[in-house]
Amino acid sequence: MQKVEIGEVANPYWESFDQSGDAVAYAKSYTAFVRAFAESTLSQHLFVGGARPAEELNSEFSQRLEAAIAKNPKQGRYRAWILRLILARK
Repeated sequence: MQKVEIGEVANPYWESFDQSGDAVAYAKSYTAFVRAFAESTLSQHLFVGGARPAEELNSEFSQRLEAAIAKNPKQGRYRAWILRLILARK
């Protein structure tokens, strides 16, 4: 037996924006989310060995991301999907 399901993962940041219409708050919360999972990777693999410290580049990246999303929230909306594959032995 097998079963396959595809479903969209909820985006609480967009849902909050959709209710409030506050683009600045959405940009701030979404940027914090991105920073939480991406900052260490950016520091170790992208912003390393440059003329400016990785910490400085991370801050600039986050500021630019936040400003861009606040200006056009739809550009900052992410959509994520999950694929569930359920397998069972006979």
